Amino acid sequence: MTTIQQKTKKKVTIPLHENVKKIIEKYKGILPICPTNQEFNRTLKDLGERIPELNVPFSKQITRGRKITVEETMKWEKLMTHTARRSFCTNNYLSGLPVLTIMSVSGHRTEKSFRSYIKATGEEHAQIMKKHWDNNTKRDEKNNTEKP
Repeated sequence: MTTIQQKTKKKVTIPLHENVKKIIEKYKGILPICPTNQEFNRTLKDLGERIPELNVPFSKQITRGRKITVEETMKWEKLMTHTARRSFCTNNYLSGLPVLTIMSVSGHRTEKSFRSYIKATGEEHAQIMKKHWDNNTKRDEKNNTEKP
C-alpha cells in the first residue's frame, strides 16, 4: 500500500499485514469512521483499565531543567494512540528488522529521534545479539558443509 504521510508529506509504501488484509476483506473495503484522537485515547484508557496486566503502578522519571521528578500513575493511564507507534517501532526493532526500514515507515528522519522511541531492556538487546550470532553460525555451518 502506498500513501502520503500526514506529518512529513512524504510518500511511503507499507506492505499490508495479513491481519489487516482480513479486516479489509471482512468489511468489504469500507472501514468504520475513525474517532478523534481524544475519543480514541479515552476508549483506550477505558479498555486498559479492565486489563489486569495494565492495572499496576507505573513510575516514570522526568527531568525538567536540572530537577528530576518521579511521576506515579497506573500503567493503563499512559495508553494512547502514540503508544501504538512506539510499540510498532520497538517490536519491529526487537524482531531484528533493520532500523532504516522501520524509520522509512514510521516517518522518523534521524536515527537519534528514532532511538528515543525504542524501549528495550538489556536482556532484550542480549536476545537480539544471540539471535544474530545463532543465525550467522547456522549460515557458516551451512556454507562449510556445502563446500567440496
